[in-house]
Amino acid sequence: MTRQAVLPAAAVAGFLSRIDFKDGAAPETSTGAPRGVWSNSDWKTAFLKGVMDAAAEVDAEPSLKLLGMSERMLDSVRKLLGSAGVEFKPVDGGLVVAGEAAVRRYAEHVGSHRPQIKDLLAPYAPATPAQAPKASVPKAKKEGRPEGRRGRRRGRAPERPQPQTQGQTPAPAPQPASAPEPYVEPSDFLPPRENH
Repeated sequence: MTRQAVLPAAAVAGFLSRIDFKDGAAPETSTGAPRGVWSNSDWKTAFLKGVMDAAAEVDAEPSLKLLGMSERMLDSVRKLLGSAGVEFKPVDGGLVVAGEAAVRRYAEHVGSHRPQIKDLLAPYAPATPAQAPKASVPKAKKEGRPEGRRGRRRGRAPERPQPQTQGQTPAPAPQPASAPEPYVEPSDFLPPRENH
């Protein structure tokens, strides 16, 4: 049976050549997680996800078993699971993440790319932003402009102030137009008519 692991890292071939996943690797000589993995929490998660996707066995009850790895690699996986807060139990020749609480924690903090493990984790995985309903917030309409392409103004752009050179006085700023005076009937200014 062939398994595929996804590990988002640069130079994956060189990276994998330093761990257990190569043909004919003797368990006694294989190393644990490479030194660079420990310096970044995202790298720790990616490495742990890659190891579990490649080597974990899935049971019907919610559990992931990791068997047949070198002691150094198992030690690395134990430390990575511990740093993610995922509980595990030692079993003969490996370890197991079992029980609803441990699997839920694994689903929330590590996850998987392998379909079989994803199916196991699906009931425990947190809702992604795409799954959560979005609250619709109405956009504020801009005053004085119709919506869409037709509302764009055509023609000249408003003039921008020009940089001043030395010795020039700045142009006076335009004054706002004063409010028009109220309309008055001309007859109001005429004296009253006398009847003769």
